Amino acid sequence: MARDADLSLLISTIYFSKGEIKGRKRLQKTVCILKYAHNIPFDFNFRPYFYGPYSEQLADAMNVLEAVGLVVEVEDPLPSGIIQYDYFLTKKGDKVAEDIVSKRVHDKNLLSTLKTAVAKISSLETSDLVVMAKSVIQ
Repeated sequence: MARDADLSLLISTIYFSKGEIKGRKRLQKTVCILKYAHNIPFDFNFRPYFYGPYSEQLADAMNVLEAVGLVVEVEDPLPSGIIQYDYFLTKKGDKVAEDIVSKRVHDKNLLSTLKTAVAKISSLETSDLVVMAKSVIQ
């Protein structure tokens, strides 16, 4: 089971990603890079996988966030015929994220670091995230 701190960081990560993360692969690589390259204290363990580092704990945490109504996973059929699964904060999730960001006075430095790192990561293509994520866990 994911720690409350991990869930809060995960919600904040999606919030700082403009409320959405396009694709499970992108989510996995983003959190991996945040943990290993930016020292964001996620407690998820990552292992090598087909498309770079993967954390079953992170996948489970997303299921928890979806089950409690903070995140919704939406199928997005791509032109190639592949189904991409995108994550969006719900209204409830957005409110929780705003509360985390505005009320966690003792975490302001961490949240500032997270926001800056997410902004950098968000500008990268998913393929670049895969390469970067592979390099940070080697």
